[in-house]
Amino acid sequence: PSRYEGNARVLAEAGGAGTPSVTTDVSGAHDTVLEGETGAIVPVERPDLFAERALALLERADELSEMGERA
Repeated sequence: PSRYEGNARVLAEAGGAGTPSVTTDVSGAHDTVLEGETGAIVPVERPDLFAERALALLERADELSEMGERA
């Protein structure tokens, strides 16, 4: 997870590949990831929450797949 991004292009690339993203709240995150729809956005400096959200998605393959399609 990043603390700073000029423009998080990797988020758009992941969405284009049908992969949801878990990202920190950096520049470009809200322009690319729709919270709960195409991924998750967590506060910077919260690796515990980042891991929690990533694991929650991985544990629910059906939701992961649906988010990827929306991305």
